[in-house]
Amino acid sequence: MSLPIFRPGLAAVLAAAPAIAAQEDPSLLAQANALVQKGDLAEAGRLFGLALESLRAKGDARGQAAALTGLGNLAAARGDKAEAVACYTQARTLFHSVGDGYYEGVMLGNLGLLSEKLGDRAKAVAYYEEALPLVRGHGTAERSTLDHLGSCLNVQEEWARSAVCWERAAPLFREAGDRDTEGRCLGNLGVCLQHLDQPRKALASYE
Repeated sequence: MSLPIFRPGLAAVLAAAPAIAAQEDPSLLAQANALVQKGDLAEAGRLFGLALESLRAKGDARGQAAALTGLGNLAAARGDKAEAVACYTQARTLFHSVGDGYYEGVMLGNLGLLSEKLGDRAKAVAYYEEALPLVRGHGTAERSTLDHLGSCLNVQEEWARSAVCWERAAPLFREAGDRDTEGRCLGNLGVCLQHLDQPRKALASYE
């Protein structure tokens, strides 16, 4: 009999479009981000597209990455996973090119989430493992990456590696004041420890 694991939700990507002001044309990105907040996603997509064209012509790699992140988020929101993957992949490459490891890690995390939604957990694990060192020490991104990585590894019955993820994630959620998710991580850790025939440690994690 398999033990119940409570899985993190997949409703949203790890980060909204970064509010990065491009040197030459910050207004289009700012306007697009504002429209996202207002819920006018169609017009936001049009402005992100215009910004991308302008920034590409000017060679602004960081600005392009911000526009692509916005387009990727919109594509993910409307269920166009293939388009979201294409946008995040391009954005990841551009963030890497300008030495922005944090946002590169966020893009890798987003690609991991999409891979989960597409049912390819092996690919999701690879993305999360690549993202983890880049987002270490960065609050939500690190916690979410560990949580999702633990879930994917659990599905693959890699109990020891899954346990390590949730053992690391739980105190991070506690520090953030998210006791519900901390409790879920500890419960999942206990399930993994039971699979590993460590009942005493499992019991301690449930307490």
